[in-house]
Formats: sequence, structure tokens, C-alpha cells
Amino acid sequence: MIGYLIKKKREYKNSVFLATIILLLFVFSTKKIDVDKITEKKLILTEKPTFKESGRKFTRYWVELKFETENKVCEINEADYKYLLYNEFEREINKGDTLEVKGIENKIYYLKKNGKEYLNFKKARAYESKSSGILIYLYIFVLIFSVCINFLKKKPRIKFLNKIYAINIDILFIILLILNLIILELTVGLNYFFNTKHM
Repeated sequence: MIGYLIKKKREYKNSVFLATIILLLFVFSTKKIDVDKITEKKLILTEKPTFKESGRKFTRYWVELKFETENKVCEINEADYKYLLYNEFEREINKGDTLEVKGIENKIYYLKKNGKEYLNFKKARAYESKSSGILIYLYIFVLIFSVCINFLKKKPRIKFLNKIYAINIDILFIILLILNLIILELTVGLNYFFNTKHM
């Protein structure tokens, strides 16, 4: 029994370590946009925009755009891609079109043709903020659970119908995780978080 607890404590300490790395990678990869650095240009497309994707398990989607006066390939990606008017953009944006573009370096955050906006900057930034909140919430859950496991002196038990049953720690974790995911679904909406393509 003691050996089982020591093993589980070690496993959940490792889980916290891994979760911390994932959280830090997410935080440092999500850069806050300095709106003062956003510039506006009128640009002419040299070819029809190209839709790209990479990865299998966690697929990344983005759009590449090439303009006459730009030496670099511009992109619509990550959160902004989710709120792209996908079908209309694919149908209505073509080679030779003059577009009103706002962005930083090669990242596009606003894109208009004939006064019609195809992106949603406000919703994309709200998505980034909410995604961060969900990740932090799950990280705190894993951290609290692991700390509680670390203080256990013996395997947890439950009394039911005058009988005492030992609780499997991994099953307990899964049950609590599911309950927390249900809470997130009811309060935030997990489709909002796990939808990797477009809304």
C-alpha cells in the first residue's frame, strides 16, 4: 500500500511538472498584441490566397497572402483564422483584388474588400483570453489534486452501505477531471476552446 502511494505521488508530481511546462510554453507563445503597432495598408494580391494546414493530432490552420509591394508572405493564423468568414473569403477574395489590410509585420488582424470586413479582431482576442483562462483553470485543478495526493498517508477509502471500499487514485482523478470539464462546458463552452478550425 505504501509503495502504491509513493508511486502515485511521484506520478502526479511529474504531471504537475509537465503541466507547468505546457502552461509556460502556451504563455510565452501567446504574445499580447500592441495595437499601437498595427499599421494600415492598401495592397494588391498577386495570387489567390492559399489555405494551409500542418500537424495531425493538433492541426494548425492558416492562410497565406502575397501582395505586390510586400517582400514577405503575409498570414492570417491562430485565433484570427477561427473568426475568418471562411466561405465568403474563399469565394470573394481573388488575384488582383485591392484589400485594406491592418496588421503587424506579416500578421494580418483586419482585412477588408470594398468595405466588407472578413476578420473579427475583437472575438479573436477574446478567444485567446478565454483559452488562457481554461488552461490555467485545468492547471490549477491538476496542481491542487497533486498536492492533496502528496499529503495522503494511506490509500483513500469510502464507506458505502456499511462497507469500506478503497478508491483508485487514477479513477478519482478522471472523475474529478470530467466534473471540471462539465463545469467548463456549462460556464464557458469547451467547443469554443477545442475547435481548432473556424467558428
